[in-house]
Amino acid sequence: MFKNHFPLVLGGLTPAVLFAISAVLQKQTVQSGIGLGFYIIVIGTGMLITGIAIFLLFPDKLISLKSAGFGFSSGVFAAIGIALVGLTIIKYGTPLSQLVPIYNINTLFAVLLALVIFSEWQNVNVSTLMIGTLMVTIGAIFVANA
Repeated sequence: MFKNHFPLVLGGLTPAVLFAISAVLQKQTVQSGIGLGFYIIVIGTGMLITGIAIFLLFPDKLISLKSAGFGFSSGVFAAIGIALVGLTIIKYGTPLSQLVPIYNINTLFAVLLALVIFSEWQNVNVSTLMIGTLMVTIGAIFVANA
């Protein structure tokens, strides 16, 4: 049974733990005194070095112009999001414990986009998925008002 869930643990639960650690380190970074631009540069450098290491360990494919464009765009959106989180912590002192659940409603947007763009509605139980997204939304509302 675990074998059927392994991809969800590998690509879902494990990244969730890593993203949580990353969020805590992001707050420690901005609280240690760093400019917003350098904040993004330092995080980006960490991603670059990790990317090179992963490529060296798993050199399975070359890059195409199309894939590079999508990857670069993904990085731009992530960098802007990370910068806004940092700015909110620096300028407004917003608690990370309140920010993280709110910015993680990104899952709702990602679910909707994946259902439409990749036609994933054909491969998932949409009604169960919608109940879960409703629960996430309700949780975000509670957290925003904490």
